[in-house]
Amino acid sequence: MESTGVYWQPVYHVLVGVVEVLVGNAREIRPRPGKKTDKADARWIAALLAHGLMRPSFVPPPEIRALRDLTRTRVGLVQTRTQVKNRVQKVLEDSNIKLASVVSDVFGKSGRQMLQALLHGERDAQQLASLALGRLRRKLPELKLALAGQCTEHHGRLLALSLELIELLERQIAELDEQIRLLVESFLPQNEQLDSIPGVDATAARDILGEIGTDMSRFGSAARLASWVKVSPGNNASAGKRRPGRTGKGNRYLRRILVQCAWAARRTPDVSGAHLSAPRSTHQW
Repeated sequence: MESTGVYWQPVYHVLVGVVEVLVGNAREIRPRPGKKTDKADARWIAALLAHGLMRPSFVPPPEIRALRDLTRTRVGLVQTRTQVKNRVQKVLEDSNIKLASVVSDVFGKSGRQMLQALLHGERDAQQLASLALGRLRRKLPELKLALAGQCTEHHGRLLALSLELIELLERQIAELDEQIRLLVESFLPQNEQLDSIPGVDATAARDILGEIGTDMSRFGSAARLASWVKVSPGNNASAGKRRPGRTGKGNRYLRRILVQCAWAARRTPDVSGAHLSAPRSTHQW
């Protein structure tokens, strides 16, 4: 069958335990232009399969699919939480409160106490600055200046809605973390191996597992896995000139994880960090 959005999944789940099901990439098995009908598509797919020209797409087993659903949902929630935090920063800037210029983490313990005080109607900059904790108390004069804004009633309402949403998202993320932890226990050796790679932490390791699973025979080699993710640039050389090669569109979830891991590995003191920090012309891929 052809992978069309998510519509192939219910049919796949019904048939996979009865017959052998191959899911083909729609980009690879599309017919010639001008021959597009449902019946023609079915005949074309059957002809490709009969001649061995249909490459099956990677469909992970049920437990990996469950892990993938949870990790992708968590990524979406984290991104939404970041958007809401940026909205809080926008409201503070609009009310002329420059808390972010003094506090490194506006949503840390001190920052949250100040935000809660704003919600409860406190507008005195001295009182708000006195809520600072730890080393932040060394910056009381700067805090007093930064908190001397014009936070109106509608600003407070917007802050209240955003902070309430952040708390909800953090509870949901914590629940997902627990469910993911229970699922990853079944793949603990593989997760620990991934976690041992420079630049890969526990969160990235379980996200990678959710995208590629544990059976590497599906891909055959590291080069083919990189090609599947589309993180290996293509070749574009002619007449002795080499032009930039595009990477194409692959698994955007796994690509995001690998890019983040590469940036983290770049700061490690071992050979991986030295290799990634080297000039681009010296990289040997």
